[in-house]
Amino acid sequence: MNVSDLPGLRRLARNAGLSPAALNAALECGLFENDDSPAAWASTLRRMRRLMDDLGVNAPGAALLVRMHDDMEMMQIKLQRLHRLESSWFEDWDEGLWRDFDE
Repeated sequence: MNVSDLPGLRRLARNAGLSPAALNAALECGLFENDDSPAAWASTLRRMRRLMDDLGVNAPGAALLVRMHDDMEMMQIKLQRLHRLESSWFEDWDEGLWRDFDE
C-alpha cells in the first residue's frame, strides 16, 4: 500500500464504521500490505467490523483474526497446489518393481 492510498483507506474505514484506532490496528497487523484493490480493502474492513460486532472482539483482535484467516487460506491454496504437483510426480509410478524386492 502506498502512502497516497491512506486517505482512501481512512474513508473506507469510516464507511465501515471503524475508528481510526481500528484502522491503525489493521495497518500494524499488515492487512493492507498487498497491492489489493480498494474493493478488497473494503471487504477486509467489513470483515473486521463483523467480528467486532458479532463476537465482541476488540479492534486488534479482529485485525489479527482477519490476517490469520487470510494466511490460512493462502496456505490451503499452496497445499492444494503441492498435492496436485506431487500427484503428477507419481502418476507413472510402477508398484510392480517395488513388490519384487519384497520376495
